[in-house]
Amino acid sequence: MTLYTALTYTLTANEAQNIEVPGGFIRFLSSTGATDLQLGIDGETPENLPVGVGLQIPGGFQRVRVSNPNAGAVTFEVVIAAGTVSDDRLNVSGTVSTAEVAPATQTPGTDKVILTGTTQSIAALAGRKECLVQADGKLRLSGITGKGFLWDGSQMVLTTAGAIDFFNDTAATVNLTFTEISA
Repeated sequence: MTLYTALTYTLTANEAQNIEVPGGFIRFLSSTGATDLQLGIDGETPENLPVGVGLQIPGGFQRVRVSNPNAGAVTFEVVIAAGTVSDDRLNVSGTVSTAEVAPATQTPGTDKVILTGTTQSIAALAGRKECLVQADGKLRLSGITGKGFLWDGSQMVLTTAGAIDFFNDTAATVNLTFTEISA
């Protein structure tokens, strides 16, 4: 069984290649194709395997078959190893722009009491990125994409800068805690 080997192949459209290298782990590191390559283990029918996804094969394998379902030629790199491979390298090419990002501002939780049959509105805020809402009873939400409910003891993260309405249609007072996170 191979400890570790990285191989590069080029396949024409709809071509397949047998790779006679025994191992227990396989991963496509790169591919120039527009769609996934197909991989068959020890004579099994090839199936799609995306680049970057590794497979640990219990009991190992003796050979694999890689098929190119793309309309054009594909060059790919594959790793075959005795066991799982962890590769933490990072390669960056070209111009990399960096910018300092200001930390988000979190407004401490604001408590609101919503009486039976009333609505509590939270105004729109241009810089708001998210808000965390938590309630100790059932509330109906509107003013966000779609509508929803907060249930007793539940919490929800909303991604909106728009106004949000919380309506209490229960027979009990509901306490709402609202924490805003803005840029």
